[in-house]
Amino acid sequence: MKNLQLAATLAEIADLLEILDENPFRIRAYRRAARSIELLPESIETIWREGRLGEVEGVGKGIAAGVEEWLTTGAIAFHQELQERVPRGLLEIVRVPGVGPKTARLLYEELGVRSLDELEAACRAGRVRTVKGLGAKTEENILRGIERVRRHSERTPLGVALPAARSIVAELERLPAVRRAARTRR
Repeated sequence: MKNLQLAATLAEIADLLEILDENPFRIRAYRRAARSIELLPESIETIWREGRLGEVEGVGKGIAAGVEEWLTTGAIAFHQELQERVPRGLLEIVRVPGVGPKTARLLYEELGVRSLDELEAACRAGRVRTVKGLGAKTEENILRGIERVRRHSERTPLGVALPAARSIVAELERLPAVRRAARTRR
């Protein structure tokens, strides 16, 4: 479970860096590390305790220091610094299908959009289509995406739920008293 939480934190750092228009190589490094940690077959904490962080694909010295900080304190100071520099609502906007960090930054810079509600209002008023590179079709897609985000905000995406379930099963299988009773069908 820690792997998924840490991966989500690293992915959010990448989103924040992209919103701030930072170095694309650094952004890619955080995304690559997040993916690698999310897909690890064992706990990142075990890997760290055994001094094997450098063996994890995409985890260089800088990110390894952040991983260690997260494992010992539960937070990464760099992540918190980035959060202070970016309006919190922009991360919510990035969750809308079709709106990535670059588009969120563009909407913020051009229209002052800082939240999902403000984005919806801008779409309904036809202001999004006035932004260079965005049109009426994009505006419609964003509105549909906002509805989807709001409708499914309480549901966990399969891409998050499945790795979490696999991680839990792997931990349970390590316990000598636990045996598989049946296969899961749905």
